[in-house]
Amino acid sequence: MLKKLLRQSQILKINNKIEYCKLCEISKEHYRGIGYGNIYSKIMFVAINPGFIIKKLQTKDVSPFGLWTESEKNAKHSGIFFRKFLKKLNMTKEDFYITNLVKCPTYKNRPVFLNEIQNCNRYLEQEIQLMKPKLVVALGQSAAASFNIPIHNKVIIKNAVYYISIWHPAYILRNNFLFDKWLNNFKEAIKKID
Repeated sequence: MLKKLLRQSQILKINNKIEYCKLCEISKEHYRGIGYGNIYSKIMFVAINPGFIIKKLQTKDVSPFGLWTESEKNAKHSGIFFRKFLKKLNMTKEDFYITNLVKCPTYKNRPVFLNEIQNCNRYLEQEIQLMKPKLVVALGQSAAASFNIPIHNKVIIKNAVYYISIWHPAYILRNNFLFDKWLNNFKEAIKKID
């Protein structure tokens, strides 16, 4: 019980640092995206950064792909597609934790800059160190590059943690014919930790 409370306290500290971070220009204008899900899960997804939401929809609790709400009305298109992916795998929010490579959205969803990735890397490293996942799933090319892992379906081991990169949900949304392959790549990775 004490270990559980300690981990909850530590994740709150990380989220607080993210909330008040001023390392980049984008942090001065936007809300932050904090992680979402089970902080005790063996599986951690890492997305690129939160999607840009107009000011009137701002909330302090912005999770990747709009997964903070049970309603799909606040999820972006790729968020709805990611929910479909999770549903096909019979996964609930208790089965995973998801976070972002860069914690702030970029204006009109422009690609993230290297300095933004470098500035946020400290928070991602703290999340991984705290949660000790058995499998880290990089969603898309930018996330894969940050972990220095090959793109798509090659599982590697670093510091006793399995890493795999799968396509970002937005890519699959544009290339729907790849959905089954996307799903199977992830299923193969899960077998490594079972």
